[in-house]
Amino acid sequence: MLFGLWFTLPNSLTKRIGLLTMTIGIGGIIGMCCIDFILWAADGNTSLKEQIFQLISENKSIEIPFLILGPSLFYTGIGVATYGLFKKHTWQVVLLNTGLIMIGLGHLILQNRFIPVIGSIFLFVGLISILINTIKKGKGHRTQ
Repeated sequence: MLFGLWFTLPNSLTKRIGLLTMTIGIGGIIGMCCIDFILWAADGNTSLKEQIFQLISENKSIEIPFLILGPSLFYTGIGVATYGLFKKHTWQVVLLNTGLIMIGLGHLILQNRFIPVIGSIFLFVGLISILINTIKKGKGHRTQ
Protein backbone atom coordinates (compact mmCIF):
# COMPACT_ATOMS: atom_id res chain seq x y z
CA MET A 1 0.00 0.00 0.00
CA LEU A 2 2.86 2.38 0.73
CA PHE A 3 4.11 2.06 -2.83
CA GLY A 4 1.36 4.61 -3.54
CA LEU A 5 3.82 7.14 -2.14
CA TRP A 6 5.83 6.76 -5.36
CA PHE A 7 2.96 8.39 -7.24
CA THR A 8 1.60 10.89 -4.74
CA LEU A 9 4.73 12.54 -3.39
CA PRO A 10 6.31 15.35 -5.42
CA ASN A 11 9.65 14.53 -7.02
CA SER A 12 12.54 15.42 -4.74
CA LEU A 13 15.82 13.98 -3.54
CA THR A 14 14.28 13.05 -0.19
CA LYS A 15 11.51 11.13 -1.98
CA ARG A 16 13.99 9.10 -4.04
CA ILE A 17 16.29 8.36 -1.09
CA GLY A 18 13.42 7.65 1.28
CA LEU A 19 11.49 5.36 -1.02
CA LEU A 20 14.64 3.46 -2.02
CA THR A 21 15.42 2.95 1.68
CA MET A 22 11.81 1.92 2.35
CA THR A 23 11.90 -0.57 -0.53
CA ILE A 24 15.08 -2.19 0.81
CA GLY A 25 13.43 -2.35 4.23
CA ILE A 26 10.45 -4.16 2.75
CA GLY A 27 12.74 -7.13 2.09
CA GLY A 28 13.54 -7.23 5.79
CA ILE A 29 9.87 -6.91 6.70
CA ILE A 30 9.07 -9.89 4.44
CA GLY A 31 11.69 -11.97 6.27
CA MET A 32 10.30 -10.84 9.62
CA CYS A 33 6.81 -11.90 8.50
CA CYS A 34 8.14 -15.37 7.62
CA ILE A 35 9.58 -15.66 11.12
CA ASP A 36 6.23 -14.53 12.54
CA PHE A 37 4.37 -17.19 10.51
CA ILE A 38 6.70 -19.89 11.86
CA LEU A 39 6.13 -18.65 15.42
CA TRP A 40 2.39 -18.52 14.78
CA ALA A 41 2.46 -22.15 13.61
CA ALA A 42 4.20 -23.10 16.86
CA ASP A 43 1.57 -21.29 18.94
CA GLY A 44 0.72 -24.12 21.33
CA ASN A 45 4.28 -25.36 21.70
CA THR A 46 6.17 -23.00 24.02
CA SER A 47 9.36 -25.08 24.04
CA LEU A 48 9.51 -24.95 20.23
CA LYS A 49 8.99 -21.18 20.32
CA GLU A 50 11.82 -20.82 22.82
CA GLN A 51 14.08 -22.90 20.57
CA ILE A 52 13.20 -20.72 17.58
CA PHE A 53 13.90 -17.52 19.55
CA GLN A 54 17.21 -18.98 20.72
CA LEU A 55 18.20 -19.94 17.15
CA ILE A 56 17.35 -16.48 15.87
CA SER A 57 19.22 -14.68 18.64
CA GLU A 58 22.29 -16.88 18.09
CA ASN A 59 22.22 -16.46 14.32
CA LYS A 60 23.04 -12.80 13.60
CA SER A 61 22.60 -13.36 9.84
CA ILE A 62 18.87 -13.74 10.56
CA GLU A 63 18.44 -11.37 13.49
CA ILE A 64 20.23 -8.33 12.04
CA PRO A 65 18.69 -8.11 8.54
CA PHE A 66 15.20 -9.31 9.39
CA LEU A 67 14.52 -8.12 12.92
CA ILE A 68 16.70 -5.01 13.23
CA LEU A 69 17.75 -3.52 9.89
CA GLY A 70 14.69 -4.37 7.77
CA PRO A 71 12.09 -2.66 9.93
CA SER A 72 14.47 0.22 10.73
CA LEU A 73 15.15 0.90 7.04
CA PHE A 74 11.46 0.62 6.23
CA TYR A 75 10.39 3.18 8.81
CA THR A 76 13.36 5.47 8.14
CA GLY A 77 12.50 5.44 4.44
CA ILE A 78 8.93 6.51 5.13
CA GLY A 79 10.13 9.41 7.24
CA VAL A 80 12.80 10.61 4.80
CA ALA A 81 10.43 10.34 1.83
CA THR A 82 8.03 12.79 3.47
CA TYR A 83 10.60 15.47 4.43
CA GLY A 84 9.99 17.23 1.12
CA LEU A 85 6.39 17.82 2.21
CA PHE A 86 7.26 19.68 5.40
CA LYS A 87 6.20 23.12 4.12
CA LYS A 88 2.83 21.94 2.77
CA HIS A 89 1.95 19.36 5.41
CA THR A 90 3.85 20.47 8.51
CA TRP A 91 1.73 18.89 11.23
CA GLN A 92 1.33 15.63 9.28
CA VAL A 93 5.08 15.24 8.73
CA VAL A 94 5.79 16.09 12.38
CA LEU A 95 3.12 13.61 13.58
CA LEU A 96 4.33 10.91 11.21
CA ASN A 97 7.97 11.30 12.23
CA THR A 98 7.05 11.44 15.93
CA GLY A 99 5.25 8.14 15.39
CA LEU A 100 8.31 6.67 13.68
CA ILE A 101 10.55 7.69 16.58
CA MET A 102 8.08 6.22 19.07
CA ILE A 103 7.98 2.92 17.16
CA GLY A 104 11.78 2.70 17.10
CA LEU A 105 12.25 3.71 20.73
CA GLY A 106 9.50 1.43 21.95
CA HIS A 107 10.64 -1.66 20.08
CA LEU A 108 14.41 -1.40 20.01
CA ILE A 109 15.39 0.59 23.09
CA LEU A 110 12.63 0.59 25.71
CA GLN A 111 11.21 -2.89 24.94
CA ASN A 112 7.74 -1.45 25.53
CA ARG A 113 4.64 -2.58 23.63
CA PHE A 114 2.41 0.43 24.33
CA ILE A 115 4.68 3.14 22.88
CA PRO A 116 4.90 1.52 19.40
CA VAL A 117 1.10 1.20 19.26
CA ILE A 118 0.68 4.94 19.86
CA GLY A 119 3.50 5.59 17.38
CA SER A 120 1.76 3.43 14.77
CA ILE A 121 -1.43 5.43 15.23
CA PHE A 122 0.52 8.69 14.75
CA LEU A 123 2.21 7.24 11.66
CA PHE A 124 -1.11 6.10 10.22
CA VAL A 125 -2.90 9.42 10.82
CA GLY A 126 0.00 11.42 9.36
CA LEU A 127 0.33 9.23 6.26
CA ILE A 128 -3.39 8.99 5.56
CA SER A 129 -3.80 12.74 5.98
CA ILE A 130 -0.96 13.42 3.53
CA LEU A 131 -2.34 10.94 0.99
CA ILE A 132 -5.91 12.26 1.26
CA ASN A 133 -4.82 15.89 0.93
CA THR A 134 -2.56 15.07 -2.01
CA ILE A 135 -5.32 13.17 -3.80
CA LYS A 136 -7.86 15.95 -3.16
CA LYS A 137 -5.50 18.58 -4.52
CA GLY A 138 -4.74 16.41 -7.55
CA LYS A 139 -8.46 15.98 -8.35
CA GLY A 140 -9.04 19.69 -8.00
CA HIS A 141 -6.38 20.45 -10.60
CA ARG A 142 -7.86 17.96 -13.09
CA THR A 143 -11.32 19.51 -13.06
CA GLN A 144 -10.10 23.05 -13.72
